[in-house]
Amino acid sequence: MHWGILLLIGAGFAMADGSDASGFSTWVAKILADLVGDLEKWAIVLVVTIVAALFTEICSNTAAASLFIPILGALAKELCLHPLSLLMPAVLACSLSFMLPGTFLNELQQLILFSGNATERDSFWFWSFESSRYD
Repeated sequence: MHWGILLLIGAGFAMADGSDASGFSTWVAKILADLVGDLEKWAIVLVVTIVAALFTEICSNTAAASLFIPILGALAKELCLHPLSLLMPAVLACSLSFMLPGTFLNELQQLILFSGNATERDSFWFWSFESSRYD
């Protein structure tokens, strides 16, 4: 495995653990609970999904998911909701949201590129085709 992939995935885990251990996720969850606490459950899920999808447009999918999972787990606890009702839509939004070219190079694509079986030219043609499908 390439070191860049290992560091990218490991940094996501470290960020999630750090936000949980420092109390950041609980602090943010309390603020969010005050903001969305009066909404219905479907509206909360919709807001969480849209925010996660927009956030992952400016950073990697792993970083967005690693940041949102502890926060949404604490938010679900604050709002007395089942955690999966917030986590599943947000994780899917982080995983399936890739509108900007910088978010295209996710971990799977890096693994293929750095395995040595594909060249940058191969990956350029593949990602050009993939990005044109969404225009």
